[in-house]
Amino acid sequence: MKNIDLIRSAEAKAMKGEYIGKDAVLALLSIDPLSEDCSALGEAARRVASEFCDDTAIVGSSIGLDLMPCSMSCRFCSLGEKWGIYKENYVMPDDDVIELIRDSVEHGFTKFTLRTTEFYDIDTLCRLKKRISNEVPGEYVITANTGELNPEKAKKLKDAGFAGIYHAIRLREGIDTPIPADVRIATIKAAQEAGLFVASGVDPIGIEHTNEEIADLIDLYRRLEPNAVCTMKRINVKGTPVGDLEEIDDMRLAQIAAVIRLAGAGVWKNVAVHPITEQAVRWGVNNVSPELGANPRDDKYEGKEWSTGGRERAIKIFQENGYKVKSAFEYAKKD
Repeated sequence: MKNIDLIRSAEAKAMKGEYIGKDAVLALLSIDPLSEDCSALGEAARRVASEFCDDTAIVGSSIGLDLMPCSMSCRFCSLGEKWGIYKENYVMPDDDVIELIRDSVEHGFTKFTLRTTEFYDIDTLCRLKKRISNEVPGEYVITANTGELNPEKAKKLKDAGFAGIYHAIRLREGIDTPIPADVRIATIKAAQEAGLFVASGVDPIGIEHTNEEIADLIDLYRRLEPNAVCTMKRINVKGTPVGDLEEIDDMRLAQIAAVIRLAGAGVWKNVAVHPITEQAVRWGVNNVSPELGANPRDDKYEGKEWSTGGRERAIKIFQENGYKVKSAFEYAKKD
């Protein structure tokens, strides 16, 4: 089948909310990202985005709470104890977190993800969430990106008022990380059973990851049915084992996002990207959460206001590409 016929078939299925199938996912990922066919793929993904997200975009904030050497030592993470990049512990004071969220809510932002290292205490995280709810007025959504969950921990997050979690099965899980994929899957299922919204990701994508690996992960997510899926390119931090590798370019990142949009139609209406690029937005992305605070994709801490992308820049990119940027709370009420 010619690429253009494959794209038309995939778009037709996606518009009906049908899964395009793993074979189609693999074939679409195999298209040259710089080709006219890939442009057609991206345009098809943008039309599917319009159908399923009503040209509505969400700009959130991902707030890193802590930095500390981690015994997991994932090959792509600057916090790995083996790499020696971070030697001391840092935890953002609760008052700073609350100030940051209060200021953000006052400026119209209503979705926040509290991001922690693997072994951050779940009870401490829940206490912080309750303080935020008590001290920051307004309507907003808070999710967590933290360590592994069992049913008890997932219920604690739900009871504390968290709306959901971000949790990904990493590419080459168990190879580039010491964590088996089954453990990640168990966390996702525990969160779903607790009634938490689940966002997952195809990440962190490096130049060595094959089309087959990426297709396998997209297919797994289609079966696990998270509420949203993100794609993220790997930031190759100097000093980690991947620090000297090239990073994937914007066109490849946008292509993967476009395939995710087509593959997930009818299951997830929000497709996110990190970092945000205009090309990915043109090709079907409608969600982004610029980072504030501590960040495992950097080699130093820049303070609680530091951001890799910038929320204002994200809003501008979405608006210039035909999206209405609405608050996460307002958008969630439509579901």
